Amino acid sequence: TAAPAAATAAAERAALQGRDHQQALIHQHEEIVSRETSRWKDRVQQLEEDLRSSRIAVSRAQDDLNRERRKLRTGESPTAAAFEILERQIEEAAREVTDRESHWQRVLEEAKALYEVQLRMLRKKWEVLLQGHVSEAEELRRQVATYQKQIQIQSMQQNPRAQSAAMAAVLEGRERARRAIAAAAAAA
Repeated sequence: TAAPAAATAAAERAALQGRDHQQALIHQHEEIVSRETSRWKDRVQQLEEDLRSSRIAVSRAQDDLNRERRKLRTGESPTAAAFEILERQIEEAAREVTDRESHWQRVLEEAKALYEVQLRMLRKKWEVLLQGHVSEAEELRRQVATYQKQIQIQSMQQNPRAQSAAMAAVLEGRERARRAIAAAAAAA
């Protein structure tokens, strides 16, 4: 009677350990996701600030260009060289905005790809560990079943009255093992 109880207790401990380990892995995954999200959120904010600054520079340059065009129409003509300088400044500011947007888009795509690879690796590691715990639980279940059969045979050989008590203990042990395995599977 002590062997099935010990085996059942061991199965329950294994199921609890498997569940605790799974929860620790999930918590670790959530921490990684939180850190990465925070880090990329900061980068995106910096990109947005750079983009705003660049747009302001482009807007100012366009205002300057429009002002110079109005002067041309009203006869207050700047020199051709000043006009060309202003156009180059506008083109350069627009090009900088485009380059920054492209750069940050590439950075975001690379970060996303890296995060997906890290997530897949973490998920595979977790699945391997979980499969190990499931295998351990199955092995423990087989051992409990073997012990139960041995106890049942010994009980029947020793005492016919003990047969019914042994059978009840075996059934109770099986039920506990089944619940422990079901709990481990549900935790998975």
